[in-house]
Amino acid sequence: MPPCASILAMRKQAAWISIFFTALAAMGQGSQGTSAKPGAGASSPSLQQKPAAAPAGPAATGQAAAPPTPPADPGAALPPDTPVITLDHACAPSFPESHSSGSECKTVFTKADFEKLVNSGRPSSAVPASTRATIVQNFTRFVILDEDALKQGLEKDPELQSALEAARIITIANTVQQRLSHKAQEVSQEQIDEYYKQHADEFQEVKAARIFIPKVAAGQTIDQAKAKALAEQLQKDAAAGKPLEDLEKQAYTELGLKQPPSTDMGAHRRNQFPAAQQEAIFALSPGQVTQVLEDPNAFYIYKAESKSTVAEANVSNEIKNDIAQKNFSEELKRIFEPVQVTLNPDYFNGMKTIDLNAGISGEADRRPMPSRTPQRPPQ
Repeated sequence: MPPCASILAMRKQAAWISIFFTALAAMGQGSQGTSAKPGAGASSPSLQQKPAAAPAGPAATGQAAAPPTPPADPGAALPPDTPVITLDHACAPSFPESHSSGSECKTVFTKADFEKLVNSGRPSSAVPASTRATIVQNFTRFVILDEDALKQGLEKDPELQSALEAARIITIANTVQQRLSHKAQEVSQEQIDEYYKQHADEFQEVKAARIFIPKVAAGQTIDQAKAKALAEQLQKDAAAGKPLEDLEKQAYTELGLKQPPSTDMGAHRRNQFPAAQQEAIFALSPGQVTQVLEDPNAFYIYKAESKSTVAEANVSNEIKNDIAQKNFSEELKRIFEPVQVTLNPDYFNGMKTIDLNAGISGEADRRPMPSRTPQRPPQ
């Protein structure tokens, strides 16, 4: 086969596999519980779930029940070259992994063939028995339909060729990103330790109480000047040591509101508070209160009840994910950085270029804790 033809064949195979497994996954989901029938390579769920009777098991004696032993999977022990699917009177020319028997058109897929295709584009791993039983029917159907399509010459159809080329690009791009992601997750304990030290302020937390005085309420007009003056007075009372719960009840009574929310905020880290309020809250020592803070929705007064630092062991997985995300983002930026994109503004609605790195963040996505709002008073 000429080199160009070989490359085209490889591209076609990669694209076909992408389309194949996208459809296989979708159809496999809908086939669960129907593709695999008792007596046809899978055990009946009802038989698997029915426990054997025992005269006096652990439950009867008060002892803890032992975890159930998962059913044995004989397929896991089969050698890779063991035939697992045989198609008589069917060829599979799109699959070099299969083994056709000359003019008889008998196609055999070994265990290795099947699992290589099922894991296509992903790190290789053993395919669970339940997955094998679920997808084998659709797998076989697609192989046979592919053979029929080739007989009809559909691979020469321009629309199909365009679809295959698009699928090839997507498949390769996804594979690159998956491998970058896998590599990015190689994070050492030393890296985690260093990150924890360098970002110590991120792991501080404050147990806080809060007075919440709304500026708006459904079906009710709130006097903004009165609410602000009330907030200023309550801040002074809170600083003097009066209980925040009593002060918030006072505010709701004077403003004609009902059902004030709890003042207990619990313990939260810096990034879990609204960004505009973080500095004021974490500047407090235990027992101190903030000045009146406000946004378009409400006035806020916080009191720090205690401050502490989350232990590294409790955030090690979070730190690892942060480092992995940063590694992944930096690799994507390295790939995209040299490329300059020029667009036709007439075609792209006035756009002249795009930033390929836009939306690629080097830090984990940590969303601030939403503000608690009081229950709305009845109209």
